[in-house]
Amino acid sequence: RARNFVDHFMSLLDKAGLPAADVELEITETSVLSQRSRATSVLHELSEAGVGLILDDFGTGYASLRYLHSLPVSAVKIDRTFVDQLPEDPEDKAIARGIITMAHGLGRTVVAEGVETSEQLDVLRDIGCDQAQGYLFAPPLTPEGVEVFLAERNGG
Repeated sequence: RARNFVDHFMSLLDKAGLPAADVELEITETSVLSQRSRATSVLHELSEAGVGLILDDFGTGYASLRYLHSLPVSAVKIDRTFVDQLPEDPEDKAIARGIITMAHGLGRTVVAEGVETSEQLDVLRDIGCDQAQGYLFAPPLTPEGVEVFLAERNGG
């Protein structure tokens, strides 16, 4: 919402020594929809600067497909509300499949949020989801927790 957000953000990246191409920002669908024209402008500026953009909580904010097509995002995240009841709920499976098909048709990667069971993961794989995240893999971790998690996975 800040007028100078992009300049400020890029300045922070510069101070941290992080190339824009090494950073991905997740923006919720509802936050983009709440300020469409401003958000679209900011997202295009960030994308042109090389920052990766992911549309989070997709399917909860009622974005039009035309609007999604105009956003410079590389990926969409299927909201966990469409994952929670997999594989039992055929309607959630149909919604997830529809999001995946539409996103792939627009050249976007699809990430499923909130994957907690191997059965959910199996369904998502079967319907073409590209990536998944959730407690099935790991709980949310601090930077220190990531180091411990990776060390444990690599045998010490």
